[in-house]
Amino acid sequence: LQKTGTVNTDDWRIGGYGGGDSNAYGYYIMTGGTLATGNSNLQIGAYGIGRLDQAGGTVTTGQWAAVGRYSSGIGELNVVGGTFYQTAGGHQLILGEQGIGTLNIADTGTVDLIGGLRLSMNYGGASGTGIANLHTGGTLVTQTIQDNGGTGIFNFHGGTLSPKADNATFMQGLDHAYVYSGDAVIDTAGHNITIAQALEAPGGSGLADIQLLTGGDYIGAPIIQITG
Repeated sequence: LQKTGTVNTDDWRIGGYGGGDSNAYGYYIMTGGTLATGNSNLQIGAYGIGRLDQAGGTVTTGQWAAVGRYSSGIGELNVVGGTFYQTAGGHQLILGEQGIGTLNIADTGTVDLIGGLRLSMNYGGASGTGIANLHTGGTLVTQTIQDNGGTGIFNFHGGTLSPKADNATFMQGLDHAYVYSGDAVIDTAGHNITIAQALEAPGGSGLADIQLLTGGDYIGAPIIQITG
């Protein structure tokens, strides 16, 4: 739990480190202060399970940021306050680099990406799944939104999507881009962009609730996967 102060680190991994860490779990909560990786990477769910909840403060990473890295990696990045910065061109925020990665932006949270957002990545023959949810009050400022060979899904829930510059290929090539009841809000900020991606109506609204039959104690917030 980080409430204030500055944490400077190199190649930060939350949830796993090596190939045998599929059951590893890491959880980082941030309500204020600064977390900075300098010119190194930030990985959330690298082989294992990782989650970063940002409700305030500033996160800055100067190279790759990956959520759900390697085939056993499951990662979740939740930004509901403060600002998450990816500051290097030629690098991106990747959701699902072989693994499963989810980004949720809501409330007053802002994600600002110099290099852009990559939803999924097929690396070494293993394809990932990347899902981004942009909720009401959240802001995503990015150079581009692209898919890189896995399954990439972008869900509009009323948050604001904005480009960093003119881009004729701003958003395209995803498996799906769904517009839910909050609508798709796009503020071009004076830039000329092209969204070639089809914006689709979802087939439903998801689950209303999940019944938990057995209780238990948690060392941190669980990541729940629903299949079928």
